[in-house]
Amino acid sequence: MIENNKIYIPRFLQIETVNGLCNARCTMCSIRDWGRKPYRMTMKEFQRIIEKFIPYQKNLEFLSLFFCSEPLFNQTISEKISYSKQLGFKGIGLSTNCSFLDEKKSLSLLNAGLDTLICSIDGVTKKIHEAIRIGTYFDEIVANVENFIQLRNDHGFKTRLILRFVSQNINRCEWKDYKKFWFSRLNLGLNDEIIKFEVIEWIRFDTNHSETSKKQANFNTTKCNYPFERLIILSNGNVALCCLDSEGIYNIGNVFKEDPISIWNNEIFQFYRKAMLEGHVNKLNPCAHCGVPTNRKIQTRIK
Repeated sequence: MIENNKIYIPRFLQIETVNGLCNARCTMCSIRDWGRKPYRMTMKEFQRIIEKFIPYQKNLEFLSLFFCSEPLFNQTISEKISYSKQLGFKGIGLSTNCSFLDEKKSLSLLNAGLDTLICSIDGVTKKIHEAIRIGTYFDEIVANVENFIQLRNDHGFKTRLILRFVSQNINRCEWKDYKKFWFSRLNLGLNDEIIKFEVIEWIRFDTNHSETSKKQANFNTTKCNYPFERLIILSNGNVALCCLDSEGIYNIGNVFKEDPISIWNNEIFQFYRKAMLEGHVNKLNPCAHCGVPTNRKIQTRIK
């Protein structure tokens, strides 16, 4: 039974095209706790999933093709973007550490029709960036992004660029120079922007819907938009609860076996939506101690 007879359809669809593979070991990432076997979603598997959302296209504003990994490890990522565009999906985006964003890959993404590229760069100097995003090379990454911008501008592509800065103790001193450096390179006519997020602590959680950690004194009371707007599908077809559910702990459902909208309206999602609507966020696990909703509210956007 759907809560209050309302069927929720996501605005934001996120499909994990590859998991468990990344060249970086970022200090704020949960990669060291990832337990799922690394996997690259095949083109046929992606087609099976995305075609199930054709009836809901009018509701979908964004389609992200990444989650727990570096998406450029998926060799057919450009083909997946192109296929989604052919089907009429919009707002297609990727988030990358830009290590593999060479000229060939850049042109492939641009020609495929990528709408938004999110570049994760956390400093304006080699020392700071590489101390945070361990395993990446600052000079190479900056050159890749600058070349991507040049290719986009020279060939008239419309791909929007977002520079994402995760603010933390080590790099806050560079924020002013970071803004100046990248703002001069962006194209405001294409809605390019810089976004600053505060670093958050990723929380481990189990399958108990009501018990939360008692170690922290302050409970979160901010309603999260994930259960209402964002549907995340893992590379094996399982549906995740939210962005913290990197392991797919809940047995919510698999889109290869069930209708994804039916899954997104099952008893687990109903439970979370009802609790949030009734103001009981602080009784939910992991929501009570999650910093994501608050972080999104206080983010800084330069555009």
